[in-house]
Amino acid sequence: MKESSQQEAHRSRLRRGARPMLAASGDAPLPANPRLVYGALMRRIAFSLLAASVAYFAQPLWRATQTAVAETRAKQASISFAPSELPADHDGASLLTVPAPGRYSIRAKSPSGARVELVDMIAGPLDSSGAPGLRDGRIDALLDRGVYKLRVFGVKGASGKTALSAQNFVEAEGSKPTLAPGRIQSGELGDLQQRSYAFDVGAEGHVSLEAIGRALSDLRVWRADGELVDLAFEQETVETKPGRAMNRLRLEGALEPGRYVITAYGGEKLVWAQGDAGQPFMLRLEEPALLAAGVAEGVIGPFGAARFDAPASYDAFRLDLTQTTPARLEARRNEAREIATISKNSRAPSANVRLASDGKTNARLEVSGYEGQAFTLRGLRQSDHETFEASGPHLVSVDLAGDGGDEAPATALFARIESDGKTRVIASDAPRIDAGKAWRGKFNLFGPTSILFEATRDGSVAIDAKGVKIDAFIEPALGALAPRADGKNSARYDLQAGYYFLRLEPKGDSGGVIDVTLGPPGLSAPAPASAASRPTISFGTQTLEKDGSYLILANVAPQLLTGPRVVALPVELDKAPLAIWQDAGKDVALPIRLPKTGKAIARDSHNADVALTLADQKDENEQRLATIRIAAAEKSRALGLIFIPEATPAKPEEPGKPAPTALSASVARPAFFDLTRDETKRLRFDVPQGGLYRVETLGRMKTALRVGANVSPRLDEGEANGPGDNALVTAFLRAGAYRAAVTAKESSGHLGLAVSPAILAPTAKLVDAGIARATLDSGKGAITPIEITREGEYRIELLGLKQKWRARLEDADGWPLAAPGEMQRLTRRFEKGACRLVVMPKDVEARMVARLTPILSAKTLEGHGPHPLPFGETQRLQWREPQARDATRTPDLWRFALYGDAEIDLSIGEGMVGEIFKGEKESVGKVAAGRPFKSKLSAGDYRVEARSLAHDDRLDYEISLDSQELQPDAPRAVEPPARVDFSLAK
Repeated sequence: MKESSQQEAHRSRLRRGARPMLAASGDAPLPANPRLVYGALMRRIAFSLLAASVAYFAQPLWRATQTAVAETRAKQASISFAPSELPADHDGASLLTVPAPGRYSIRAKSPSGARVELVDMIAGPLDSSGAPGLRDGRIDALLDRGVYKLRVFGVKGASGKTALSAQNFVEAEGSKPTLAPGRIQSGELGDLQQRSYAFDVGAEGHVSLEAIGRALSDLRVWRADGELVDLAFEQETVETKPGRAMNRLRLEGALEPGRYVITAYGGEKLVWAQGDAGQPFMLRLEEPALLAAGVAEGVIGPFGAARFDAPASYDAFRLDLTQTTPARLEARRNEAREIATISKNSRAPSANVRLASDGKTNARLEVSGYEGQAFTLRGLRQSDHETFEASGPHLVSVDLAGDGGDEAPATALFARIESDGKTRVIASDAPRIDAGKAWRGKFNLFGPTSILFEATRDGSVAIDAKGVKIDAFIEPALGALAPRADGKNSARYDLQAGYYFLRLEPKGDSGGVIDVTLGPPGLSAPAPASAASRPTISFGTQTLEKDGSYLILANVAPQLLTGPRVVALPVELDKAPLAIWQDAGKDVALPIRLPKTGKAIARDSHNADVALTLADQKDENEQRLATIRIAAAEKSRALGLIFIPEATPAKPEEPGKPAPTALSASVARPAFFDLTRDETKRLRFDVPQGGLYRVETLGRMKTALRVGANVSPRLDEGEANGPGDNALVTAFLRAGAYRAAVTAKESSGHLGLAVSPAILAPTAKLVDAGIARATLDSGKGAITPIEITREGEYRIELLGLKQKWRARLEDADGWPLAAPGEMQRLTRRFEKGACRLVVMPKDVEARMVARLTPILSAKTLEGHGPHPLPFGETQRLQWREPQARDATRTPDLWRFALYGDAEIDLSIGEGMVGEIFKGEKESVGKVAAGRPFKSKLSAGDYRVEARSLAHDDRLDYEISLDSQELQPDAPRAVEPPARVDFSLAK
């Protein structure tokens, strides 16, 4: 009894524990024997665990397979055309459906050649390519998901069909490597290929990307969510090596912190002289180096250029090469741009550039040339005469570029001007002339040049110049110590002790090497040794005093740049970097003032960091004082001291806080949100069907609004142009998803974003010619139907009172015929059929006038006339000589009439002369090529008799007539308000 109770309990436990798991399997019932039951249970548990393990480890493979299938399907999805073929002998159109955003290559293939034009419903014609009868067109473009129109232009008489096709650009590699600053990514990039790379933007919010490739054609930055960033690239074709042309593209601008993707797209490769089949591509993420040391020494890399940012005070730059090879120095600041080049035929391997400084904006410098070319770049603030007032300890120096070698030497002095006007020289780098010492220089002279020198005592000084023919004279540098010239010898002067300029000016266009000696008459000097180039003339640390001013004076030469520099101590590095020169074997110890946060660094002319230490640190208010110490180096070097602010830490996310929900709006459903001052928020909105829409902010704030799409980040924008300083954008949108960026301007608060269809009122229909008028309420536009019954040239004018209208000219299906935008006058050829003019709404009530006018082609004039000579229209005719040699030369007759006194202007073409008559016989003047007839004539009938001046048969010429006064039957376009005079005799 006891045994059976135990077995029953065991069976009960089995039933309670095992039945739910096994029942779910749906297998056969278990055996009745408990041992068999237990064994079966164990086998099934083991099988279940094995099946689960297989499923677990197979899951990544299954997901990878799914992904591969999805990618394959995505790659197979391509543009579809309706229709995909068109007759090659006339014009036609096809609608193409784009399944997903991306870059596509759209092509036409025909027996004779066809031109294609791609049209976007929003932006109008995007691009065109090909020539009917010559070559087929190909368009590579970034397209959004949706429908586009392709207009195809054939050639009459052609046979066969024009086939349309499109190909996707595909990734050259499956992965997206991450860009690192200063590291070059390289590979092959061919036609119909693209390469994508990820990169991160930190708190600094600025990016500089540069790509180069033989087949590179486009470069774009995308957000992580697939939205194109509004950054336009600059493109240039350069030779990084002789005969190897490469396309170089750059993207620069401000970006919000976050992760982005940059994609480079290939195209048709450039032709290389040596016929190499390679298609190299390189990309780098790198900010231009700061020219903090005032000097940069480097080698041009595989991108064919080296770029630098120069401090805002610099306005003069010099490029020096080791040999005369092609190179270019380009300097930009704001809208200003200056370029200097070095060619194989240049006199010297150097180039100077001047660029105006505003004291606020850094200059962007670019040195371009062949890969491997060594260069030296110098920057400074150019001046040869600087006066200033200051007190306390200061560093005083003169920056130099172009000194030494074969050029004129730099000379300078530093002086104090007392309050009574007297000048006292504190330090000088000028050569000294005395009774037993002369100065001699040998250098290139290709323009006015001066040498500053000191006469240490009263006496005679002579100028002995050999080489280039020159005019030489001496002028005082300070005060009124006018030198007295010797009446018998113009090269000899009697000087009082002091400082002077020796002026040398080549005669005429002469130039070359000059060997000049300056000193007591008859005293010679040894030939000068070649002077080494100096980057600076240092006057050391000077303690300046009040109650007076100071002067830095330097000489001038065509290739010499001098820049006086005075820096107060301690140096405030947070205001601007400081360039210093460290002599070989000498330490640097310099007092500085820094903010409490941030650090100071030193970089040399190769942009390499140099070790420094901060000693004697102490706080002073919100700043700290310290002494920069840099250990001695074996060689002299230029250094730049730079202050690096402390990086702004990223705002940490609160634990457990959900991610912010993306704001979205839709038609008739506004989105509401808050904005702080100058804050920008991005919203999404959907448009169910294409049409003209009004996107606007709602609130009591001054706002700016930008509307964009996936591949069109800036479709339209507005700022404070709606009611109550709200922002308003009225744009044509196709069905799909859009983005809006709303920015608070000088305000903050609660506001909304609304999307609504714009109201368009129909106007009178224009058939071949006519005028349509309408008064449009605020927020309302107009549609003017147009019907063309005779193909030809037409002019459309859209007029408003003291304002310009924005409009779209559409075909019968609503596709733009021209780029939408401001329209006043448009002339184009129209085929038979219907089209319409869509006038965009204004935010205030306004009146519009649309006028359609056919342009009738002028009849070809022949014979001697008489021909009409209308006002404001140039007439063309071919002069014919009589066939017989001695026949009378009948003139070409031109007639016009005046209905009142008028100032007229009559001109005739080259090789013709004419005489103007009033009535039958009264001659009032003559006209010839280059000598128009301008005079006031009274009312009456006039004729012009024109003849060839040199008996040239079949001479084509033009004749035109204009007047200041408005004439009957001569309409004139004016921009109101305007004054137009006219005169009537009766």
